Amino acid sequence: MNVNRQKDGLDALKMLGEVARVDAPPFLLTRIRQRVANVQQRVSGKWVVATALSMILIIAMNIYLVAGQRNNSRTETSHELAQAMNLLPQNSLYE
Repeated sequence: MNVNRQKDGLDALKMLGEVARVDAPPFLLTRIRQRVANVQQRVSGKWVVATALSMILIIAMNIYLVAGQRNNSRTETSHELAQAMNLLPQNSLYE
């Protein structure tokens, strides 16, 4: 088995030695560059409007959440969260 694998590997290496370089058709790169240059990428108006509206919505939600958190005190919120999770609201263990 091992001898057959080595023989197959040597045959593959010999075949690689016989591979010759292939010449590309003339002006192929020039044609490709011309096609790339001719492609115009335009964004439709619908995408621009959708992107703008989504950004405005995200910014408005952020402002609303940040302004809402200023009104609530952080300690009250943390105490409520600790009670909901059945945790101690303070760090003192011996009270």
